[in-house]
Amino acid sequence: MLKNIQIKNKLQKNKYRALLLILIQVPLIIKCVQKLISLNDFLFIEIQSILLSACLFLFILFSSKGLMYLLKLNVSNAFSYTLFFLASFSMANFLAIANIDISFFYFYLVILVLSNIAFLIFENNYLLKIFQSIILIIVGIVNFNRTYLNQFIFNRIEQSGDVELLIVPNIEKIYNSNVLQVFQNPVSDAGFFHINFTIFGNYYFATLAKTLSFFGEFITTNILPYSLFYLSLLFIYELKIDTTLKLLILSLHLNILIINPWIRYLLNNSYMTEGSAALFFVIIFYNLFDDKTHSNLKLKTVYLFVGFFIFSKLFVSLFIFIFLIFIKKCSLQEFSTLLIGPLFISYFMFIKYPPDNPRELISGVNTTIIQNILKYWLEDSIWLYAILCSLVLTLIQFVLFKKIDLFSKYVLMFNALNLILIFILYTFSWTEGVDFQSSYRYMLQNYYLNLIYALTVLRGKIRE
Repeated sequence: MLKNIQIKNKLQKNKYRALLLILIQVPLIIKCVQKLISLNDFLFIEIQSILLSACLFLFILFSSKGLMYLLKLNVSNAFSYTLFFLASFSMANFLAIANIDISFFYFYLVILVLSNIAFLIFENNYLLKIFQSIILIIVGIVNFNRTYLNQFIFNRIEQSGDVELLIVPNIEKIYNSNVLQVFQNPVSDAGFFHINFTIFGNYYFATLAKTLSFFGEFITTNILPYSLFYLSLLFIYELKIDTTLKLLILSLHLNILIINPWIRYLLNNSYMTEGSAALFFVIIFYNLFDDKTHSNLKLKTVYLFVGFFIFSKLFVSLFIFIFLIFIKKCSLQEFSTLLIGPLFISYFMFIKYPPDNPRELISGVNTTIIQNILKYWLEDSIWLYAILCSLVLTLIQFVLFKKIDLFSKYVLMFNALNLILIFILYTFSWTEGVDFQSSYRYMLQNYYLNLIYALTVLRGKIRE
């Protein structure tokens, strides 16, 4: 009887949560429909690109499961995908620190072969084995059909100048050689404070490009960035919440992407690192939030790989370290393994291969830039609406539960830290020639974290 009452109460609560999420989205849905009526913003979408990028994503996803079998890590699919890149990136840095100048071609080929053999051996679902074999054939055909791949080359004016100036050159160095080449030959004008701080994002896209083109030169296609959209769908699907709420969060995500071309560009449609950093961050945080996720021995392995996330993007990667060291209070051994990544890459960047044209970390003081940034944010209706909804949802949680739950406190803390660091950066370092849109890019580092915040404030806890 009591169990039936609890189930009924849970269903009733889910109904109210769903209704509230629908009401919140009404203005967004209206704006979204208006955008869809004029299809000019979506001419870049092509069916072949979507299908091929789906094959690429699934191939690496199943390969990542194979690598997790080898490492004996029982993690979610989204976390498996994330750890696949972090693990291979850490291996690449171990080889570099040992001065083993191995070609990325052979390095990545060995990882794929071992991962797929392990997947075929240890995976219990025979349908998935057959599916992965079919995808492997498709990926193989694409690799040997350069003419077919060339049709996905896209010539467009990037919305951010960083892509052609900083991002693509580093991707090419990794793709054609290895990560060591990025440190040995830094991009010309990045300077001391910017050089290679996004190297993990560069590595992510170099790995995707190499998967589809082992034998040719690097080309910029409209396939690779879509992988982040598929990963976001997988992450939402694996959230431990009611299916209806998942669909509503997904619709909220899609509405925002359709309405705002700048957010869509940064998160899903460019080679920038905002998309990978924001999504990998929330996947790591979500999966490490629960103390019962892994055994201590496995946590050390995970911490080793997560430590190499530090140079994915300046602020958001720092939040992982703040969470694990000061909040989660990892053990001394876990702390030691977590520091390996930052120590390795800092050694390359500042000791072994320091930049020739160092840029001053503190270049002056300019508080008027902050006023301009705030004015820029106030002109963005999506941004203002998101802030309003967050305040309303936080108030609702406080009224219903008489407190703010732990997960929500972390989200609010990370947002506050991010805001403070943005203001410090633009006040003391980036004091001249600032594109105010770039400040938006730092706000988007918490995008996916804030997306699931709506769920936590409506139920009082992260997992049901």
